[in-house]
Amino acid sequence: MKISQRHQISHAIRSTLVLWVLTAFIYPLFMLISGQVAFSDQVNGSLIGNSQGVIIGSALIGQPFVSENYGIVLVPLITAQPTQKMM
Repeated sequence: MKISQRHQISHAIRSTLVLWVLTAFIYPLFMLISGQVAFSDQVNGSLIGNSQGVIIGSALIGQPFVSENYGIVLVPLITAQPTQKMM
């Protein structure tokens, strides 16, 4: 039973299109929906509204600093000193 080249090319193109639709549209849409359902507050940016219901900011931006240590760690730069001159 010999499969023609035209049939193989047709099958390859269909497989490519199916996988492209799956990976470019269906999977990202699934991840978007599942993220909205499972983590709606985090996904939407932890938005804060005022008394009129207008969004005025995010709970994650502009947080007050209450410590002198702001989480910045300075790492000293280590440079190698050559012991011999290269010729």
